[in-house]
Amino acid sequence: MIINSGRFFSCIESCNAQNNNWKMSLTVPNDEHIVLDGEVLSESAKWPNSDDEKAIYIGKQTPVETAGTLSIVDQGLPEKYACRSIPTYLD
Repeated sequence: MIINSGRFFSCIESCNAQNNNWKMSLTVPNDEHIVLDGEVLSESAKWPNSDDEKAIYIGKQTPVETAGTLSIVDQGLPEKYACRSIPTYLD
């Protein structure tokens, strides 16, 4: 599952620097991991959030790591739609 952390915050009228900072945390089961900011984390993650949104992966899928990127390639896609070599093009 991929979540977008920017969707957890809203302001009544407009957001400003004083009310546009909040702390986020996430805990996952032992058999899952978190991919956040290019890092693979187990158990839990904590980070400050503000104007930026973060895409956070939570699950059992093993990330594909190359010299230039960390990718999640869905192994459940039918072969005719899957391009399993995408991460090699990103190096």
